[in-house]
Amino acid sequence: GGRSAGQIVSYAMKQAEAYGVEVEVPQLVSKEALEEHCAGKKICIVSFLPHILDTGVEGRNEMLEMLKRVGMKKYSSLWAWMWAEGTMQTALTDALEMNAGLPAVAAINLGKQRYAVHAGAFDEGHLGSFLSGLMSGRVKTAKLPESLLSVIETVDPWDGTEGQAAEEEFSLDDLMAD
Repeated sequence: GGRSAGQIVSYAMKQAEAYGVEVEVPQLVSKEALEEHCAGKKICIVSFLPHILDTGVEGRNEMLEMLKRVGMKKYSSLWAWMWAEGTMQTALTDALEMNAGLPAVAAINLGKQRYAVHAGAFDEGHLGSFLSGLMSGRVKTAKLPESLLSVIETVDPWDGTEGQAAEEEFSLDDLMAD
């Protein structure tokens, strides 16, 4: 192939896609985690997943694997990837005006203080189109709220197990009382 810098980079990216480069998708557990993982990256893709009781371990792992596949296909070096349990980061999803339900995806650029929200379906094709739109400038971005980092909750990392529903004890007399 060609020997110009652009041609060499293009070839290397095609090879990375063909042979795969494992994409890291850590959990967003604190503002420090976001700053550390997304520092120096052009765009950080943050996926907000449903509660573990809604999807189970298998469903959550399928979503995380899908994110890794998209990252491999879309040149992972251009993006940083993270995920959060959306129900644990409601102030963050509110700050990003993400009101279409979970799962949801936002692209955040801390350096430029810009973000965009993916409005399509949560699947490989639509997410890939969203990333292509970001690269080409077709996706509209908005200014990050100044309070963005302050609304990120510090949470315990997911331990990889099924969730436990909270058991509430109540008396039938309370329900049946006049």
